[in-house]
Amino acid sequence: MGEHTRQIINTKTAIKESLMELLNAKDFESINISEVCKKAGIHRTTFRTYYDSLEYVLEEIKNDMIKSIFTTSCDKSLKCMCINMLTVFREYHNYCIAFVKGHHNAYA
Repeated sequence: MGEHTRQIINTKTAIKESLMELLNAKDFESINISEVCKKAGIHRTTFRTYYDSLEYVLEEIKNDMIKSIFTTSCDKSLKCMCINMLTVFREYHNYCIAFVKGHHNAYA
């Protein structure tokens, strides 16, 4: 992996981790790009290089989460799949909480 690719991955990881940390303390609607950038130690222009909005960051986190569930080596048994899902949910718990909070009316 080249240095430029590694830098991109590190930057995007910092953005996603910063958003998930903020989700632990605040509702998604009250978080802004400047807060995420400050926490990630990047400029807004860097954020805009990779994402158009915080919603796109959430979408990528969701995709990462789904990919993690189905790409972890497993014998494909129900037990193994459940363990993978619980492991991923634990890793992405802030995202899961934010998703449920943001969509709770859809399930009422």
